[in-house]
Amino acid sequence: MNLSRSTRWIAARCTLCALVVSAAAFAQDQEPQAVVNANSVFAVDLFRALGKGDSRKNVFVSPFSVSTALAMTYEGSRGGTRRQMAAVLHLTMPDAARRQEFAALLARTQAGPGKHYKLETANALWGQKDYHFEAAFTGTIKEDYGGGFFTVDYMHDKRGSIHTINRWIENKTAGKIVNLLHADDVSQLTRLILTNAIYFKGNWAVQFEKDATRQEAFHLAGDAQVPTPMMHQSGNYLYVKQGGLAAIELPYADHELSMLAILPDGDIGQLDQSLTVEEIHQLQAHMREQDVEVVLPRFKFETRYALKPVLSAMGMRDAFDEGLADFSGMTGHPDLFIDQVIHQARIEVNEEGSEAAASTAVVMNLKAMREERRLVFRADRPFLFFIVHNATGSILFMGRLCNPAS
Repeated sequence: MNLSRSTRWIAARCTLCALVVSAAAFAQDQEPQAVVNANSVFAVDLFRALGKGDSRKNVFVSPFSVSTALAMTYEGSRGGTRRQMAAVLHLTMPDAARRQEFAALLARTQAGPGKHYKLETANALWGQKDYHFEAAFTGTIKEDYGGGFFTVDYMHDKRGSIHTINRWIENKTAGKIVNLLHADDVSQLTRLILTNAIYFKGNWAVQFEKDATRQEAFHLAGDAQVPTPMMHQSGNYLYVKQGGLAAIELPYADHELSMLAILPDGDIGQLDQSLTVEEIHQLQAHMREQDVEVVLPRFKFETRYALKPVLSAMGMRDAFDEGLADFSGMTGHPDLFIDQVIHQARIEVNEEGSEAAASTAVVMNLKAMREERRLVFRADRPFLFFIVHNATGSILFMGRLCNPAS
């Protein structure tokens, strides 16, 4: 990384103020700061909930995908269901402002022409054929979330409906998210499925040399270790070490996205259960360009989560309760409830860069009867990682690598 390019990179990053950031020149002069703030806090809350209980397991999720899918669902909520969802998603802004900010954010998180990376998001509603949905609801999803409305037939062609939705998700994620919906995820009572898909592929601004990659030990929790291909590179990076943590930013091509890796001196479980947006902000605010030797594992893995118990425990209980759920904004009647929230994500990190994809499906069912020496960042032990859209501060993906051989 040459000095002039590095200087421009630092100047650009210093304007971001980490994850809670106000970005300039948004479409129609709309700055999605409040939505970005809400999404970032929800991202950390969700990540903490998913990682709780077993600090030895890998975690990977796109909180951006989950929050977008749930925000679309929130548009049709009413009453106590709406209040609980707002609290969990940290949506405190007025309706008009929230919708405008989501529209601006979704526009900003698309890779425009001429970019050296791919970043695409897509939303869609999949409603039961001949079932009534309020025009105001479907219109809001189309106008502010870019989500088209499509009809399928869950009642008479469940297999075909699942195939149609899964093919859409597969196409929107470059074939990386396959068969998100399983046969038992859809029933005769399913009336609506809301989907979000996100795909990212970007090369490092400075790629790792493949010849420098070699098998080394990655230390697991306790005294165990596994042989892992470890990538090596030296250069100028934004880096900080403080409070028992080391953090580094590895920029992707065009410097519009980066991977933020946080490596604790001690137990990874204690870190991800205490992590806050403010602490991430503080780490980034103290980063300075330094000459660092980077040692990073080459890895890839995939996760799938049924988020109903997690979101319920976070406080979104009524939405899943047939007796209490109120999504009358969708159909004009409180006849639907969330049966499942399914999320699938995939990540690959290698010498060239990173590829990540995720999709979220919210399955809505009809209610029924109860049913100075050179610094070294050596990530050879569990660490957290994030893929951040720098212009908005949005956490697009986040993960915890505990075992690259898993």
